[in-house]
Amino acid sequence: MHLRHHEWEHVVKAKAKRSTAISVLRWTLLRHEEMHWLNQYWAQPIPKS
Repeated sequence: MHLRHHEWEHVVKAKAKRSTAISVLRWTLLRHEEMHWLNQYWAQPIPKS
């Protein structure tokens, strides 16, 4: 976990601030949509076969 955080910091420093912000925003939106889809999926009752 600490290693991943360190790598992330390195990536943030290596990239331009604007493009990094856009990347983070896009990633956050993707994760949000994915979690929303998962919540919708798991909220459904399991069909009895």
